[in-house]
Amino acid sequence: MDSISVDKYSSTGQYSDNNHVYQGFDADVDDEVRSLARQFTHCSELNNENDDYNNPRADNRSINSSAGLIRVLTSMSQVPGVIPIDSNIDPKLDPDSDQFDAKFWVKNMRKLIDSDTDHYKPISLGFAAKNLVARGVSSDADYQSDFLNYPFKIARDLYLNNFRNNDPTRYFEILKSMDVLVKPGTLTVVLGRPGAGCSTFLKTIAAQTYGFKVDPNSTISYDGLTQKEIKKNYRGEVIFSAETDNHFPNMTVGETLEFAALMRTPQN
Repeated sequence: MDSISVDKYSSTGQYSDNNHVYQGFDADVDDEVRSLARQFTHCSELNNENDDYNNPRADNRSINSSAGLIRVLTSMSQVPGVIPIDSNIDPKLDPDSDQFDAKFWVKNMRKLIDSDTDHYKPISLGFAAKNLVARGVSSDADYQSDFLNYPFKIARDLYLNNFRNNDPTRYFEILKSMDVLVKPGTLTVVLGRPGAGCSTFLKTIAAQTYGFKVDPNSTISYDGLTQKEIKKNYRGEVIFSAETDNHFPNMTVGETLEFAALMRTPQN
């Protein structure tokens, strides 16, 4: 994934060509969709030819009924949700036609997937939490491990994990008590300053709680599934993708400190 810089201008005020700016559904995306549509259409036509060759006495009534169904669906809806390989199909769905519409083709494929739930088996999953609290181990200071102090650190960690694991004084609250509801099919944006716990919150949703603890009194549900069931049986359905911080500083130390001070004060 390309790194996207927040500031698209350098310190000299000139535009940086290295920054990737999303342009939406532009001509390049249109060409990619057309190429994908051609591959899909040609592969489907080849499969149909092979089926006809292997079964030359097949009844043509199913083909005629399919064509009729396609024409009916096309007249019923602006986006029919049909397989775009029939010769009588809307030219906006034909990648070899000059009237091909990439956006219309994408909408049609989406409706096709939604209309055939037995084959595509769509999955939707929501998230809800009540009294969600996450805590991390409190550590005022630490030192670099070396050959001499490493055995001491191992002994200290063993003692803390075995004898003071449930000691509340060892932990501090990263996420304070909150109620959360994320509905299926929605996009939720989590905003917060560095250290606010955004990554911890997202890791908690993704059931990746290594390095911190979720309060046992917190109630977490994935449309009826528990977090243990998500970890064991549905690990690939809930994913946390950590950001890659590639920093290319365009600000001086003074500008950075001034910006941080302005963001922390009640009034600028």
